[in-house]
Amino acid sequence: MSGSALSPWASVRDPSGHAFDVATQLDCPVPNDLFSHYEKLLQCLRKRINLMFLKVHLKTSKFQLAVGPSIDGVTIKPDWKNHQSKMGKEGRTPVDLLLGMTAANLLDILSQQEVQEGFDADYREVLLRSFAVSNYRYNLQEIMLAITAEYTDWSRSLHRPISIRDSTGQGLHDANIVSPITDIAKQLCTTSRSSYLYVLEEEVSDSGNESLLLNELVYVFGGPLGALVDITLSKSFISMWSNFIKLG
Repeated sequence: MSGSALSPWASVRDPSGHAFDVATQLDCPVPNDLFSHYEKLLQCLRKRINLMFLKVHLKTSKFQLAVGPSIDGVTIKPDWKNHQSKMGKEGRTPVDLLLGMTAANLLDILSQQEVQEGFDADYREVLLRSFAVSNYRYNLQEIMLAITAEYTDWSRSLHRPISIRDSTGQGLHDANIVSPITDIAKQLCTTSRSSYLYVLEEEVSDSGNESLLLNELVYVFGGPLGALVDITLSKSFISMWSNFIKLG
């Protein structure tokens, strides 16, 4: 739902760096070789209370996570993408598949102010540069130019903040969610089982009677508590997801 293991945000790039930051902020000893001698660090961290962890600040770019899975060579191997691709080719995933996404949700990418007011071309360049640096090593300028050219609506004013917001948000949504979902669907779909792809474009109403696009997880977990249609849709999601898990 709304992404896959192929999403650029699905794994942590520098877990040892974040471990060092946590240890430093909680005044715990950091071994020279964090991978081989982490016992003392673990013992120290386990003595800290929960509230202390909540105050830890981990620095990441706008398009990366600080906490999540990492390619550690043990649980997740460096060549995990090859193994995943083979699963589909060799028919080693016999269960039916349900994959999908929401329509572009700018609130997942941009701040509330950026969503409301839009932004200019200079800030778009800052966003795209941050995305490129976070996910690519080479040809960054060419990648930025390609994204800008692909996601510029030439039929609208090129200088309108709202127009720039919409096209930039769509590009980032495609890169972070749509493309990873599409790629994994191509890898895992076979003729030996059924596969389904959905796109959710529904908006839910908050307490202020304003419409917000939300991740489908909110519906699956019964989150909407506003208008009757939101509750009905949420119940439908729960029923469909449950039946799919039980029956395919």
